[in-house]
Amino acid sequence: MRRPGGPGVSRHLTIAVEGVQNWLFDFDSGVRRLGVAELSRYANRRPYIGWRIDVRHQTRVEQLDLVLDASFPRTPPRIAMVAMRPDGPIPHVEKDGVLCLYPPGTLFSPDSPTALVQNAICTAMEIIEHAQSGGLDDDFRNEFLSYWILYANPHPPPIRSLLERRPESRVVHVRCGSPFFLVGENDETLVRWLVHRHNGMESSTFKAEAAVLLWLEAALIPNEYPRSAMDVYKLAQRAGPHGSELLVGRVQASPERVVVALGFATARGPCFAATILGPPPVSTILPHGRADPLTRGFRPGRVPAGVRVHRYFGHQKIHCARVDRMDAGWVHGRDEDPRFQRLRDKRVAVPIALTRSDPPLPR
Repeated sequence: MRRPGGPGVSRHLTIAVEGVQNWLFDFDSGVRRLGVAELSRYANRRPYIGWRIDVRHQTRVEQLDLVLDASFPRTPPRIAMVAMRPDGPIPHVEKDGVLCLYPPGTLFSPDSPTALVQNAICTAMEIIEHAQSGGLDDDFRNEFLSYWILYANPHPPPIRSLLERRPESRVVHVRCGSPFFLVGENDETLVRWLVHRHNGMESSTFKAEAAVLLWLEAALIPNEYPRSAMDVYKLAQRAGPHGSELLVGRVQASPERVVVALGFATARGPCFAATILGPPPVSTILPHGRADPLTRGFRPGRVPAGVRVHRYFGHQKIHCARVDRMDAGWVHGRDEDPRFQRLRDKRVAVPIALTRSDPPLPR
């Protein structure tokens, strides 16, 4: 990181930075220079200089970082959010908090550096205010996977999907193995894919269990992401007339682990996410020792089904996982090749001519 005004800094950059700084300190807001440690947050953007600005709007103050690189004003200024908003994230924000203000390929005039900065700050505030009013919810839905990946728990094994794009909630199957879980429509689909992947390994070594796919009318926005088993149950109630029945049935059959896939249609095609549920943790602080919250107060085998389900869908944390599609429609053309469906349904006969000296073909 070069020192502002030091050797190797162009005169054009020095003049541009001085003009921006003069305007900032005349700005009706709190402004201060960023230190080296604060600029290191944006190290991948090769920062040259930066300021922290308090921008007042509506009933609150938004803290923004303005960061310039050594190519400014031939490159645009960067505007970053200092802290996560208390009312939830907004779209078009990268991991370091920098807002995506302009579409790729946008051209900038280097003749008015201060105007560039003014436009960037105004654009950033428009995005923030628009998001606060819910006007950018469609952006969250259309870019669901980008935001879900940031939210998903990094510890559960990744989930790979062979699911069909049918918009209905249903029972599916999952193979919970290492290094990934594999979810598909049925055992046959899972076994065939795994046998091919593992070069003909015996299919008897692959064990699958039932799971649930909840198909929702629209992709979730961040404040709808499930954070507890109760949240997943509420999503099931939105997933068609039988969504909650499917989920409850799976919990009653095997409460120790329930894999719940979530399916949505977006403007960019279908996408999937997943959650992994487990029973509430056993209490170890009661005076009479360990107590299972699912059976507490009842004799073994005497817990009414309704009570057990109600206790299961409490506020215990769940694991949210990303899902990578491995189905043929996605692999061959990202759902956009019109030839795929036609070719998948075709059968090709290949004639082979043999002479008497040729060995017989293997079956």
